[in-house]
Amino acid sequence: LVELRRTVTDAYFTVLIEQAQRAEQEAVIADLEAQHAVAASRVKQGTALPSEAEMLEAEVLRRRQAVAELDAGRSAELVVLSDLTGRTITSADALALPDLSAEVVRARTAFDTLRARPEYEQFDRSRDVLVQQQASLKAADLPKMFAFGRGGYGRPGLNPLAQDFSGYWLAGVQVDWTPWNWGTTRRDREALTIQRQIVASDEAAFQQSIRRGVAQDLASIDRLQASLSEDDAIVALRERILTETRYRFGEGVITSADYVDRETDLLNARLARVTHTVQLAQARAQFLTSLGLEVRQ
Repeated sequence: LVELRRTVTDAYFTVLIEQAQRAEQEAVIADLEAQHAVAASRVKQGTALPSEAEMLEAEVLRRRQAVAELDAGRSAELVVLSDLTGRTITSADALALPDLSAEVVRARTAFDTLRARPEYEQFDRSRDVLVQQQASLKAADLPKMFAFGRGGYGRPGLNPLAQDFSGYWLAGVQVDWTPWNWGTTRRDREALTIQRQIVASDEAAFQQSIRRGVAQDLASIDRLQASLSEDDAIVALRERILTETRYRFGEGVITSADYVDRETDLLNARLARVTHTVQLAQARAQFLTSLGLEVRQ
């Protein structure tokens, strides 16, 4: 179950990354098309070379190719996601980015006491079976007393020499006790003790494996949280640079190639930010899934 949830989570967030990157590419295409109109107007007026407009047109086509690749990848992942979840999810469906920060904080606080994984239930049931077996061994050592009774009517009755029909009955008490069984009970108790130790050892090893498994998720969460603040600063700087570049391009001071370079720098910064945003949510979801907690997306 945990592995299935992890597979679903991977597919879900892969779709989210492609969805977010597509939105950024579409924004760039809209801006480049606006600048292409400016360059085409200059070419028509004879104040710019045709290559200025062609440069922007080529870049728009390249960005549309990138969008097509993202759409193809997203469609393939949606097929996988639909198959895993048993639900029909189409390209028209926009998946939401879950906010799992509060759940992660609670889970990190109660990490040592969480027992949401189904394996813990299995360990508990194994201990219950051993307790019942221990109780059975104790009962086996105690004397057992049985009451019995029997009645009937026939010829002969209790007297085998009688010739007449008669009724009869028998009643009594039977005691069964085996004070010596050649050490069988002692060996059974030792076997139960070993089995309890095995269950405890397996549970401790499982807890350690979970702790090691979530260590990478926690490290990724902390790293991505720190990276996002830097991403915001980088995007803000790139936006100011592009704004200045847009003014200069409008005045004809720089070429289309210069504008495309600055636009690409901003796009890369925005792609990094949205990717880190989705990856942070994915790391949080993986952390909760590893602990056995259900993630509602």
